[in-house]
Amino acid sequence: MRTLLTIILAVLFHSTIFGVGNPDRIIYNGKEYELLQIIRFPMEGYFAKYPEKRRSPNVLCSRGGFVTTFELINNQLYINELKEFVQDNTNERKLKSVFNELFPDQESVKADWITDNFLFPYGNKKFGSRYEQYIFLIIENGNLIVEKRLNHIEYRKLRRVNFLKPI
Repeated sequence: MRTLLTIILAVLFHSTIFGVGNPDRIIYNGKEYELLQIIRFPMEGYFAKYPEKRRSPNVLCSRGGFVTTFELINNQLYINELKEFVQDNTNERKLKSVFNELFPDQESVKADWITDNFLFPYGNKKFGSRYEQYIFLIIENGNLIVEKRLNHIEYRKLRRVNFLKPI
């Protein structure tokens, strides 16, 4: 029992300190939203294709060291900002843009290595952390395959069926 409690507290501590405070984002129809469900390490597929561009592991963030801003343009997924956590002289954790280091002379990059589901709240907050609607996207090789609007009840059903993280 004590071991289980220790594991649960460690996971909660890790989630709170190393990533939940700065979620990945998506620009959808010109507006920016925080993603609720995304692949754990969105840049891993890129680094598999281009291992020479891999940066040293960053232990300050649970998503492979990066906070990513995606944008959906003409049913294609792009990355237009990529930040990593760094510590300054006072050990304060800050985000630093590294997009231009990985993608010099580009404003955005098609994320053709990403195949996964994206979920984000859309509309007004109703109660606590509940929203009126959610957008569920299925992305394959950087292309939008399915786009579905969900109300809160549909979202809860989807979360149960697909084991999505609660908000």
